[in-house]
Amino acid sequence: MSSDEYASTAQQFPYDNADRSLLMAHIQKHFGIVTGIGQAQLSTGTPVNILALTPPSRKHLGKLFAQEKNIATGDETILLTFGAGAHVMNVPKDSELPPRVEYLMRLPADWNVQSENENDAWPVRLLLNIASLPEEEQGYTSAGQTFSFSGGMPFADDTRLCSAVLIGMNDREGQCRLNDGEAVTFYEVIPLYAEELEFTATHGPVALIDEFIRYAVPRVIMRNRPNVAVLFEHRPSLMDAFRAMDKKSIQKLSEDLDALSLEERVALRELLSENRGVVRHTAMKLRDAAHALFRRTKI
Repeated sequence: MSSDEYASTAQQFPYDNADRSLLMAHIQKHFGIVTGIGQAQLSTGTPVNILALTPPSRKHLGKLFAQEKNIATGDETILLTFGAGAHVMNVPKDSELPPRVEYLMRLPADWNVQSENENDAWPVRLLLNIASLPEEEQGYTSAGQTFSFSGGMPFADDTRLCSAVLIGMNDREGQCRLNDGEAVTFYEVIPLYAEELEFTATHGPVALIDEFIRYAVPRVIMRNRPNVAVLFEHRPSLMDAFRAMDKKSIQKLSEDLDALSLEERVALRELLSENRGVVRHTAMKLRDAAHALFRRTKI
């Protein structure tokens, strides 16, 4: 970020100069290099910037959900609010909930973040809608909280994502201590399908994250990523059907993956991982194909 850009940003918010410096240093250390700054307003009129960041290295970021180290999601751009945390949220007294919060989302590196086309612009709108709520409703946001601003309608016509959940981060990345001792907390916004929103209401956000872990869903937004609630619903019957098949039939299925649905591919992969009697190279082939599927991002 140039000195002129930083000076322009500094004039926009009630953070004082020292706190702005602390926040910017934290952001660039843990989330990446600032490559763009967009000026916006929350619905209440409070000024806020959206920073576009490019992580210089993905090694320190890890995966929020993916368990397996060889699952790659490609390069990314992080969108991060800068200024939302200047508003102190109305958290319950004597609670440990953070009163100051900034929000971020991870997009593929080639996502056109400057486009006004709704297919590209909805992540920014989603960030601003969530960041507006605490001041608008005199309330607060917290990890595990879900949001639906569109009445179940998809964010754009090239995706069925329509809602979101907030995910907390570890203390090293997820908190920046200000000069007066207060901390700004960073929450990550994960877009959800309608079925996943319903799943979270029934089973809770921890169970949702467990499903993301099970299927190694990446943190980076995919317009048409796997729907873990659908996978959860169909997995038992699919697993039972596959268990009833002989090894020769299972191997034949694994050699024609394109003929299988997404749910069948994942269930078959899980069966092979638990079935030590299946030829190892067959399981490896299916695993590699599943990994390629999960990291595929259609723009």
